[in-house]
Amino acid sequence: DDLDDLDFDDDDDDDESMRVGAIAVDSSGRAISQRPAMLPVPPTGATVAASDNDHRYDHDDSAVPPQTQSTMSVEDSKTSVDTKRPWYKSSTLLWLVVGFLIVMAAAIGIGLYFASDEGKKDAETVPPTEIDVLRGPILRQYIVDGGITSSDDFDDEFSPQFTAAQWLLTDDKVTEFSLSMTPLQVNTLITRYVLAIFYFALEGDTWYDKEGWLQGDLDHCTWEFVDCKTIDGLNQVTGIGTVPAGYGGHHPQEGGNNMSGSLPTELAQLSSLDHLKLPNNFISDVSVFQNGPKSLREINLAYNPSIENHESLFSLTNLEYLTMVDSGWKGLLATDIQKLSSLRKLDLSRNNLKGKLTDHFKSMYQLETLFLDYNELKGTLDDILDCCRSQSCDGTLKEFRSRDNPFSGTFPTHLFACTSLQQFHIVQSKIHGSIPSEFGLLSELVDLDLSLNYYLGEDDLNFGTNSSVSSAAVLPSELGNLRNLELLTLTGSSFISGTVPTEYGQMTSLVELFLDRTGITGTIPMPVCEIPSLRRITHSSVVTCPCPRPICFARE
Repeated sequence: DDLDDLDFDDDDDDDESMRVGAIAVDSSGRAISQRPAMLPVPPTGATVAASDNDHRYDHDDSAVPPQTQSTMSVEDSKTSVDTKRPWYKSSTLLWLVVGFLIVMAAAIGIGLYFASDEGKKDAETVPPTEIDVLRGPILRQYIVDGGITSSDDFDDEFSPQFTAAQWLLTDDKVTEFSLSMTPLQVNTLITRYVLAIFYFALEGDTWYDKEGWLQGDLDHCTWEFVDCKTIDGLNQVTGIGTVPAGYGGHHPQEGGNNMSGSLPTELAQLSSLDHLKLPNNFISDVSVFQNGPKSLREINLAYNPSIENHESLFSLTNLEYLTMVDSGWKGLLATDIQKLSSLRKLDLSRNNLKGKLTDHFKSMYQLETLFLDYNELKGTLDDILDCCRSQSCDGTLKEFRSRDNPFSGTFPTHLFACTSLQQFHIVQSKIHGSIPSEFGLLSELVDLDLSLNYYLGEDDLNFGTNSSVSSAAVLPSELGNLRNLELLTLTGSSFISGTVPTEYGQMTSLVELFLDRTGITGTIPMPVCEIPSLRRITHSSVVTCPCPRPICFARE
């Protein structure tokens, strides 16, 4: 009966269903389903009357009966939102899009992270094994307990040793650790540790050339300027050198790699190290050589101008080639240098060495090259070249050079026992007396330089008095026997007089002849002019040079 009293506008759809309480009926009053009560929303201004209690209410939520108010408000709100908003503006779709964007951003971030080096490390991280845990103690056992590095240096976080150990433990992929290390594993561990110290001790990050260095996945023998050789089944480092083989170290620019610092004491552990060639750097200390390695045969530290503790080199008794040009060596040259009896080459040029040389080189029975240019050394050639007299270097000495050292005395007779001499320079000294004819016996000579010897030509009685020149000052004709001579330099030795002997035309290899600022007069012999290889004759203005070719140059 109550349903009959409900009044709806005629515009409502005929099939509109109504639900009251728990029974839903159609417009004719038939029950059609068993659903929760729901009333349609009355049109604006509609009034609904209840027959029993004569309650009337407008379309105002406040007037809806309590039992239906909440149901109508919830359902009406949903119907209104879903009816008035297009699907693409629904809140559900909005949250789906936001969620999708968040997931995509997270995926991109994760991808970028694992593409980075740190991400790769994390991606490769595996649970530590027993060996991983023991790597540190194993390294300490062989390095500290083995006497290679002191515990103080090993534990000092600012030391090259500490930094090298950390690299070995964290970044090195070649070194293998095990509870029972094989000789190969131990050799690899120690070698890579020492090379890492060498890198950090000499400021490796600032080197110009360092290809391969401290790349943990590369064999150390592939690192730039590291030489290796298999010895007794082990891959040993035999050389570290920034210059090619055979480089003499006389150019003040070649080979420089901006290395700075002291050579580490651990370098002595490279027991097969044969050569160390690091010229033109800023190496400051070489005290490491007090302990070896004894295997070293060649050291080239030319143009490292601030080196200290040079005397430690004397412990390397197997050394054959020592080049220390402009290396900061100063003071007296100790006689302990005689310990280097195996030396073939010794170059001490451009240092600040002083004092008198006596028998410093007497025991060097294999000496081939001795360069002493630009120091303040004193002594006589009689003592300095004592190895020729003792027959220890008479068959080996090939090159001798001294410039701007105040050596005195005359040319000793035993000098000419060194018949293998190819280069002989005694320049700007206080040598006096004649030019011995025995020079003609040195048939291997290629370069003879006797320039700027202002007393050469004076005899013993008149030495230092600037008196008249004795007859002994003339050029000996026996020099014509030097068939291999290419350079003859007498410039500035003003007490040499006489004329150029015709026999000099027999110097068939002569390229340059320097006679300027001497006392030589007369005419250059035509046989000299006709030497095919001759390219230059420099002479004083008082000398006549009739050579038809343009090879004569007068200079005062």
